[in-house]
Amino acid sequence: MANQVLSVEIDKQTLDQVKYMLDTVKFGVNDALRIGANKTAETAQSRVVKSLATNLTLTQKRLKSDTELVRARFENLSSKVIVKSKPIPIIDFKHGTQLRTGINVEVRPTQKVKYKHRFIATMASGHTGIFERKSLSSGKRAGRLPIEEQFGPSTALVFHYNGEQEVMKEMSELYPQKVLEQAVFLLNKAFGK
Repeated sequence: MANQVLSVEIDKQTLDQVKYMLDTVKFGVNDALRIGANKTAETAQSRVVKSLATNLTLTQKRLKSDTELVRARFENLSSKVIVKSKPIPIIDFKHGTQLRTGINVEVRPTQKVKYKHRFIATMASGHTGIFERKSLSSGKRAGRLPIEEQFGPSTALVFHYNGEQEVMKEMSELYPQKVLEQAVFLLNKAFGK
């Protein structure tokens, strides 16, 4: 799955209203759209992280690193939130200690899964992960075979099925509101109120 990109557009009625309000304020319309878009994107990023945190046993700080906020600028008035699609290493999830038969991992809250024949290892580079040794065609594992790191779902995939529509709906309602709030602020600032 590709990166999830959240972006919303302003409706014509709100745009016309902002243009009318800020007709005499230099760069007022651009400023209102830019700042409103950035405030909406910041809220969207926060909502994405909170939505993901309810569905995965990862910290919000860790989940925020899987999102990217692209701010609107004067030359480009669109802002967006990108939810990255790279898979999450299993070691990042809540997991138990190493057992002889494998390791217990809790990807989703209250949903433990036992990963048989997996083990925690630290590579020469210093990278620690949960690995599995490749097996022979007979299904047996041998110490001389290479190992592969284990990964869980990507944040983009989890967000797509758990919260994307709700966040998009909220952002499409929030964006015009933020733009109008910013227009009122700029209007008051311009006329000293």
